[in-house]
Amino acid sequence: MRSRLRASATVLIVAILAVPPAVATSSLVAAQASNTSEESQTQTAQAAALALGWSPIGGPYAAATPEVLPPGDYVFEIDFADESWVHVRENGVWSEPIWLGGLWNSVVVPAITMTGAPQPNIEAFGVGYDDAMWYGNQYGAGWHSLGGLFIHDPTAVTYQGVTYVFGIGWDNAVWYRSPTSGWYTLGGYIDSTLSATTDGTNLYISGVGGDGALWSTQLSPSLTWSPWQSHGGIVTSYPVSAHVGGTGYVFASGADDAVWYLSVTGGQWSGWQSLGGIALSPPGAAADGLGGVNVFVVGQDLAMYSRRLGGGVWSGWQNLGGAFISPPGAGASQVFGIGLDDNLWVADYF
Repeated sequence: MRSRLRASATVLIVAILAVPPAVATSSLVAAQASNTSEESQTQTAQAAALALGWSPIGGPYAAATPEVLPPGDYVFEIDFADESWVHVRENGVWSEPIWLGGLWNSVVVPAITMTGAPQPNIEAFGVGYDDAMWYGNQYGAGWHSLGGLFIHDPTAVTYQGVTYVFGIGWDNAVWYRSPTSGWYTLGGYIDSTLSATTDGTNLYISGVGGDGALWSTQLSPSLTWSPWQSHGGIVTSYPVSAHVGGTGYVFASGADDAVWYLSVTGGQWSGWQSLGGIALSPPGAAADGLGGVNVFVVGQDLAMYSRRLGGGVWSGWQNLGGAFISPPGAGASQVFGIGLDDNLWVADYF
C-alpha cells in the first residue's frame, strides 16, 4: 500500500555520484531541470485539481493509501517519519492534521463496522517497527502492543459487536484476535493485505494467495470459520471491499491492469467480472448513502477515475481529475488521494 506511483528524483541524483565528473555535471544539470519541470508539473496539477473541486487538507504524507472510516468523517495517514495522523470532518469542514504518533511499518487502519451497532469509540491498528500489532482507541492513552509478527497492513472490523483485527504473519498465514482472546491462526498462504466484507450475515476475509488467485474464508454468526476457498483469477493488487444491502463486493486489479470484481450474497460467490480501465493503482471502494457501490483507481495519466453500481447497472468510467501518487481511499461521499505535492487531497464524488 505504501509504494509511490512516481520515481523519486533522489534516485537520479544518487546515481550521478557513481559516474565520471564530466558526465555527472551534465547529468546534474539534467536532474535540476527535471526537478524544475516536476515542480512546474506539480503546480499545474494543483491548479487543475482545485478547478475540478479537489481541496488539500494536510501533509506532507508518504504515498500510503488514505484509510477512511465509513461513512467518511475520519481519514488516517502516515508521514515521511512513519508517524500516524488523522483528519476529522466536523460540520462539513476537515480539521488540521491531528498527531497520533507511533512508528509504523504499515498504514494505521480503523476498525470498520460490518454488522451490528458501531463501536462507541474509534479503534485503530497498525504494525509497528517491531513487526508487532499495536492498538489505540479514541479515549485511550497511547498505543498498546498486541504482540505477534506481521508483514502486511492489518485489517480490522467490528462484527456482531466484537472487534477483530487480522494480519499476515511471518509465515504468510492469516492470524486474528479479539479484545478478549490471544492470537489464532486461520492458516492459508496469503501474500497481500486482506480485505473484509459482509452480505449482512457472514463476514468474509479475502486475500491474494501464493498462486496469484483470490482466496477467501467466512465467519458465520455462530462464529465458525469455513475452509479457504479459491476464486481463481490472476490478481495483481491487494483486494478492497465494500458492501451494501445483502451483498458484499471485492475489487482488485487483474493481469491486464483492468479492474475486476466479484460479489457474494448468502454465502454464494459470483465469478469474476471486468470493469475495464487501465489502473495504475490498486482500487479503492466504498458504499454511498443511496445504496450504490463506487470503485476508484488512479489512471495512467495520474487522474482519479470512478465507476458506480446503482440499481444493478454500472456507470461508465468518470474522470475526477487531479494527479495522485497514492492509491485512492473513499468514504460515502468523498474520495481521497496523495497528490504530487505530497498533500492529502479530497473531493466530493457523490
